[in-house]
Amino acid sequence: MSNKAAWYTEVKGRPFKVDDAPIPEPKANKIVIRNHAIAINPVDAAIQRLGMLVTEDQLPNILGFDVSGDIVSVGSKVTNFKTGDQVLAMPSSFPANLPRTGTFQLYVVSNTVIVSKNPDSVTYTQASVLPLCMMVAAIRLYSKDTFDLPLPQLNPSPLNKVLLAWGGSSSVGSCAIQGAKAAGKISQGQTTRLDDMR
Repeated sequence: MSNKAAWYTEVKGRPFKVDDAPIPEPKANKIVIRNHAIAINPVDAAIQRLGMLVTEDQLPNILGFDVSGDIVSVGSKVTNFKTGDQVLAMPSSFPANLPRTGTFQLYVVSNTVIVSKNPDSVTYTQASVLPLCMMVAAIRLYSKDTFDLPLPQLNPSPLNKVLLAWGGSSSVGSCAIQGAKAAGKISQGQTTRLDDMR
């Protein structure tokens, strides 16, 4: 096995340098994913163009938030995943200040807390756009400081709240709409058409 990465070597506006990278080791509660698809988010472009979030002492760095692929190795304490599982994950380097764990590489290490199995009906490409967008939507929907909705359920109870989705064409927007639907169902008679409000 050999690893390749798109290295971010200078802060602000420089092209990535594609080069060799070490094969990550799956310690304890971590797994290693062979990357099949990544999503490129607006924040990825902003980091590269403007130098956001990355400081000189964190260079060289591997950027990227979202990945979908197959597990190739698991840590000694991992019990809920196995080699060969198709997964999606968000192993970003920024929360833990680990500058070489971004997803712009062939083999990515990730803590299992931010990994989910990918259903057979969802392609690698489709799955790769979910992790960061779902996290952003979830923070807004379920945080006590914002909407404070119940966590998603397969059979949600009726909610005594109104949530207006004015739009939802982005990946964050579509995740937010699905997350809100899974938090609670609308009781009969609560839906109001915009035409009726005129």
